[in-house]
Amino acid sequence: MTFENYDLPEHDYQLAVETAYKTINGGSVSVLQRKLYWSYARAAAAVERMEVERVVSPMSPSGRREVYPEEMHQLWLENKALRESQRIVIELEKGRFVEHDPKELFFRVLRASKVLKTKKNWVHVMSMVGCGSTVAYRLCALFNVDPEGTVFEKKDAKEDIHMVDIAAFLKDYCDHG
Repeated sequence: MTFENYDLPEHDYQLAVETAYKTINGGSVSVLQRKLYWSYARAAAAVERMEVERVVSPMSPSGRREVYPEEMHQLWLENKALRESQRIVIELEKGRFVEHDPKELFFRVLRASKVLKTKKNWVHVMSMVGCGSTVAYRLCALFNVDPEGTVFEKKDAKEDIHMVDIAAFLKDYCDHG
Protein backbone atom coordinates (compact mmCIF):
# COMPACT_ATOMS: atom_id res chain seq x y z
CA MET A 1 0.00 0.00 0.00
CA THR A 2 1.44 3.37 -0.97
CA PHE A 3 0.46 6.76 0.32
CA GLU A 4 1.84 8.89 -2.52
CA ASN A 5 -1.58 10.49 -3.07
CA TYR A 6 -1.97 11.41 0.60
CA ASP A 7 -1.86 15.20 0.84
CA LEU A 8 0.74 15.83 3.55
CA PRO A 9 1.33 19.54 4.20
CA GLU A 10 4.95 20.67 4.08
CA HIS A 11 4.83 21.86 7.70
CA ASP A 12 3.72 18.39 8.84
CA TYR A 13 6.45 16.74 6.80
CA GLN A 14 9.11 18.98 8.35
CA LEU A 15 7.74 18.11 11.79
CA ALA A 16 8.05 14.41 10.93
CA VAL A 17 11.67 14.89 9.79
CA GLU A 18 12.54 16.71 13.02
CA THR A 19 10.91 13.94 15.06
CA ALA A 20 12.83 11.28 13.13
CA TYR A 21 16.16 12.97 13.91
CA LYS A 22 15.35 13.58 17.59
CA THR A 23 13.80 10.22 18.49
CA ILE A 24 15.28 6.74 18.84
CA ASN A 25 13.80 4.62 16.04
CA GLY A 26 12.22 7.84 14.76
CA GLY A 27 11.98 6.52 11.23
CA SER A 28 9.04 4.28 11.96
CA VAL A 29 5.37 4.89 11.30
CA SER A 30 4.44 3.88 14.85
CA VAL A 31 6.84 6.40 16.43
CA LEU A 32 5.37 9.22 14.34
CA GLN A 33 1.87 8.08 15.29
CA ARG A 34 2.70 8.09 19.00
CA LYS A 35 4.81 11.25 19.15
CA LEU A 36 2.72 13.40 16.81
CA TYR A 37 -0.72 11.86 17.41
CA TRP A 38 -1.12 11.15 13.69
CA SER A 39 -3.22 8.59 11.83
CA TYR A 40 -1.50 5.62 10.23
CA ALA A 41 -2.02 7.04 6.71
CA ARG A 42 -0.50 10.39 7.59
CA ALA A 43 2.52 8.84 9.34
CA ALA A 44 3.04 6.30 6.54
CA ALA A 45 2.96 9.06 3.91
CA ALA A 46 5.62 10.97 5.86
CA VAL A 47 7.83 7.89 6.22
CA GLU A 48 7.51 7.07 2.50
CA ARG A 49 8.57 10.59 1.58
CA MET A 50 11.41 10.45 4.13
CA GLU A 51 12.61 7.23 2.49
CA VAL A 52 12.59 8.86 -0.95
CA GLU A 53 14.40 11.95 0.37
CA ARG A 54 17.04 9.86 2.17
CA VAL A 55 16.01 10.75 5.72
CA VAL A 56 15.36 7.09 6.58
CA SER A 57 16.48 3.82 5.03
CA PRO A 58 14.17 1.35 3.33
CA MET A 59 12.64 -1.13 5.74
CA SER A 60 14.99 -3.98 6.66
CA PRO A 61 13.78 -7.59 6.78
CA SER A 62 13.40 -7.17 10.55
CA GLY A 63 10.98 -4.28 9.97
CA ARG A 64 13.26 -1.49 11.20
CA ARG A 65 14.35 1.68 9.45
CA GLU A 66 17.65 3.42 10.05
CA VAL A 67 17.65 7.21 10.35
CA TYR A 68 20.39 8.54 8.08
CA PRO A 69 22.63 11.45 9.11
CA GLU A 70 21.18 14.87 8.26
CA GLU A 71 23.94 15.40 5.68
CA MET A 72 22.47 12.58 3.58
CA HIS A 73 19.14 14.41 3.34
CA GLN A 74 20.90 17.69 2.51
CA LEU A 75 22.79 15.99 -0.34
CA TRP A 76 19.52 14.60 -1.68
CA LEU A 77 17.94 18.08 -1.60
CA GLU A 78 20.92 19.59 -3.43
CA ASN A 79 20.82 16.83 -6.04
CA LYS A 80 17.08 17.39 -6.50
CA ALA A 81 17.69 21.07 -7.15
CA LEU A 82 20.33 20.18 -9.75
CA ARG A 83 18.02 17.69 -11.49
CA GLU A 84 15.21 20.22 -11.65
CA SER A 85 17.47 22.85 -13.16
CA GLN A 86 18.89 20.66 -15.93
CA ARG A 87 18.35 22.21 -19.32
CA ILE A 88 19.83 21.62 -22.75
CA VAL A 89 20.79 24.80 -24.55
CA ILE A 90 21.16 24.56 -28.33
CA GLU A 91 22.59 27.32 -30.48
CA LEU A 92 20.44 27.68 -33.58
CA GLU A 93 22.25 30.34 -35.60
CA LYS A 94 24.09 33.62 -35.13
CA GLY A 95 23.61 33.85 -31.39
CA ARG A 96 20.04 32.54 -31.29
CA PHE A 97 19.64 29.98 -28.56
CA VAL A 98 16.86 27.60 -27.65
CA GLU A 99 16.51 25.92 -24.25
CA HIS A 100 14.97 22.48 -23.75
CA ASP A 101 14.05 20.25 -20.86
CA PRO A 102 15.97 16.96 -21.51
CA LYS A 103 13.13 14.56 -20.63
CA GLU A 104 10.63 16.47 -22.76
CA LEU A 105 13.10 16.57 -25.66
CA PHE A 106 13.64 12.80 -25.37
CA PHE A 107 9.87 12.24 -25.32
CA ARG A 108 9.36 14.47 -28.36
CA VAL A 109 12.05 12.62 -30.32
CA LEU A 110 10.37 9.29 -29.61
CA ARG A 111 6.91 10.65 -30.44
CA ALA A 112 8.01 12.30 -33.70
CA SER A 113 10.08 9.44 -35.12
CA LYS A 114 9.20 7.95 -38.51
CA VAL A 115 8.66 4.41 -37.21
CA LEU A 116 5.29 3.08 -38.35
CA LYS A 117 2.68 3.89 -35.73
CA THR A 118 0.92 0.59 -36.45
CA LYS A 119 3.34 -1.11 -34.07
CA LYS A 120 2.89 -1.08 -30.32
CA ASN A 121 4.62 1.71 -28.42
CA TRP A 122 7.11 -0.61 -26.72
CA VAL A 123 8.22 -1.92 -30.15
CA HIS A 124 8.59 1.68 -31.32
CA VAL A 125 10.75 2.57 -28.29
CA MET A 126 12.80 -0.62 -28.69
CA SER A 127 13.73 0.26 -32.28
CA MET A 128 14.40 3.94 -31.54
CA VAL A 129 16.49 3.49 -28.40
CA GLY A 130 18.13 0.22 -29.43
CA CYS A 131 17.22 -1.67 -26.28
CA GLY A 132 15.48 -4.92 -25.41
CA SER A 133 11.77 -5.41 -25.03
CA THR A 134 11.75 -5.26 -21.23
CA VAL A 135 13.62 -1.97 -21.17
CA ALA A 136 11.38 -0.54 -23.89
CA TYR A 137 8.24 -1.61 -22.05
CA ARG A 138 9.45 -0.04 -18.82
CA LEU A 139 10.54 3.16 -20.58
CA CYS A 140 6.97 3.50 -21.83
CA ALA A 141 5.75 3.13 -18.27
CA LEU A 142 8.37 5.64 -17.10
CA PHE A 143 7.06 8.16 -19.64
CA ASN A 144 3.48 7.31 -18.63
CA VAL A 145 2.72 6.08 -22.16
CA ASP A 146 0.60 2.96 -22.75
CA PRO A 147 3.15 0.31 -23.87
CA GLU A 148 0.44 -1.68 -25.69
CA GLY A 149 -1.03 1.35 -27.46
CA THR A 150 -0.09 2.67 -30.89
CA VAL A 151 -0.26 6.40 -30.10
CA PHE A 152 2.80 7.72 -28.29
CA GLU A 153 0.96 10.15 -26.02
CA LYS A 154 1.17 10.64 -22.28
CA LYS A 155 -1.67 9.26 -20.18
CA ASP A 156 -2.81 11.17 -17.10
CA ALA A 157 0.14 13.06 -15.67
CA LYS A 158 1.68 11.50 -12.62
CA GLU A 159 4.91 12.28 -10.78
CA ASP A 160 7.41 14.07 -12.96
CA ILE A 161 10.42 12.11 -14.20
CA HIS A 162 13.92 13.39 -14.68
CA MET A 163 16.57 12.66 -17.27
CA VAL A 164 18.77 11.38 -14.42
CA ASP A 165 16.07 8.80 -13.63
CA ILE A 166 15.98 7.69 -17.27
CA ALA A 167 19.78 7.43 -17.48
CA ALA A 168 19.95 5.42 -14.26
CA PHE A 169 17.10 3.20 -15.47
CA LEU A 170 18.80 2.51 -18.81
CA LYS A 171 22.16 1.87 -17.14
CA ASP A 172 20.65 -0.61 -14.66
CA TYR A 173 18.73 -2.55 -17.30
CA CYS A 174 21.45 -2.48 -19.94
CA ASP A 175 24.06 -3.66 -17.42
CA HIS A 176 21.86 -6.39 -15.95
CA GLY A 177 19.64 -7.18 -18.91
